[in-house]
Amino acid sequence: MKKTVILFLILSLGLSVFAQQEKAKTEANYLIGFSKLLSWNNYPDNIFVINCVGGTDVMDFINVRAINIKTGGKKIIARETTIDNLYNCNILFIAENKISELQNIIENPLSNNILIVTDMKNTIQQGADVSFEYLKISTTDSLLSYRINLQSIRNKNIKIAPEFIGYGINE
Repeated sequence: MKKTVILFLILSLGLSVFAQQEKAKTEANYLIGFSKLLSWNNYPDNIFVINCVGGTDVMDFINVRAINIKTGGKKIIARETTIDNLYNCNILFIAENKISELQNIIENPLSNNILIVTDMKNTIQQGADVSFEYLKISTTDSLLSYRINLQSIRNKNIKIAPEFIGYGINE
């Protein structure tokens, strides 16, 4: 009986880690996709930068996936950062474990031209431009979607492709 409980715990932990990795991989792919559906007037240097506050798994998946991908002729890279280091990026991804930093980030003048994306539901009302959320499609499956604050994105002079609006939920 004791061995069965231990085996169950190990399998549960493994499934949880796998689920977290799949979530990070999916969110990374969406962030790379956003780089294709949105257009910024300014690119730092010769690269398109996605900074991550928390979310190192997402950052790692972006860097692996985007090795041979370019947007606007620029190489895509992801970097881990803090709220004190917002300069030179196009997208700022805030992981759920760092969502308490959202208000400080929004108040930072350096965030004026940065698309702020969170992986926590309902952060649009708190000032994020995009918030990921999982929609239940069956008892066992969920689908990643995102809510968008179009006015906030437009105020940052970020050009928006119609597909970006079509795929997301407009607030």
